[in-house]
Amino acid sequence: VTDNDNCRFIELYSILSSSEITVYADKHEPLCFNNTDGSIEVSPLGGSGSYTYVWSTNDTSQNISNIGVGTYSVSVT
Repeated sequence: VTDNDNCRFIELYSILSSSEITVYADKHEPLCFNNTDGSIEVSPLGGSGSYTYVWSTNDTSQNISNIGVGTYSVSVT
């Protein structure tokens, strides 16, 4: 940066990329086909900072519970 008086200021910054996020899931299937006592617990590793979660059910918690038989997905950032 150079100002109107021709004074200069130089600063260098390094931006390091964080590691890729890997997500491990532990599922607990409902006891019976019509029950909603299932759950999925996820454990992310990698990245940096805190994680955010968005499930296909629109839930935003790390784990979901009281779910029935079906297909579920989660986006972890």
